[in-house]
Amino acid sequence: MSRAMRLAMILCAVSFPACQSPPQKAWDEEAVRGGVEEAVRAYERSFNQKKWEETLKLYAEDGRFYWVEDGRVAYPSYRDLAATVRSFYPTMQDVQFEVTSRRITPLSADLAHASFGFSSRFVMGPEQELKLAGIVTGVLQKKPEGWQFIVGHASTQRDRPSG
Repeated sequence: MSRAMRLAMILCAVSFPACQSPPQKAWDEEAVRGGVEEAVRAYERSFNQKKWEETLKLYAEDGRFYWVEDGRVAYPSYRDLAATVRSFYPTMQDVQFEVTSRRITPLSADLAHASFGFSSRFVMGPEQELKLAGIVTGVLQKKPEGWQFIVGHASTQRDRPSG
């Protein structure tokens, strides 16, 4: 076999795999995106309906869970978050919570990153009102109970010093 023929065979063998289609994912990105989107809608709905136990179902009740707010770990565990939610929900007379934007990035068949903007108003009584706007980001995992945050972060909009 001539040297030119061997070189041509080697080039064909090396370049043939590059001509093939990329391998298909073993999981459906749109199904993941749809599942997480439904979890975000359930989050918004449960807030607006003041169904706090439904809201709590969207957080993973396992040892990996923690929640950060405005740059600090506000809830180092699910138990801490649940206790706080259960202590304040009887005081809520009205809640308005709106998801203003969303971005969902599937990471695997059972893991995704989500971020969504929000605008909210909490009324605890006459002259007791709290308005917040900001963004929530987190990693959600698909569990038998549905998609749940295993780690999350909420930050609120603030005026920053110019400089």
